[in-house]
Amino acid sequence: MFRSAWIVGLVLALLSTTAAAQNAESARSVCREDAQKLCTNVQVGGGMMVSCLTSQKDKLSDPCRKALEVRANQKADPWSGMRR
Repeated sequence: MFRSAWIVGLVLALLSTTAAAQNAESARSVCREDAQKLCTNVQVGGGMMVSCLTSQKDKLSDPCRKALEVRANQKADPWSGMRR
């Protein structure tokens, strides 16, 4: 019983991690132009680019804004991608 619960927990954790990685990659590709335009002097890494983009939400393209919102919601609730 304990063993199968542990396996289910591991599978759910892996799926959640995969969904988060896909959302991060989606945000990167959708926000590429916005980043080049609005955050030219910001180095990538450590969340600096995301901070730059989110600090300028009013200037972001709609797809980028939505991708960053999904990413923020996923970080706040890592199981959100698993619910139906």
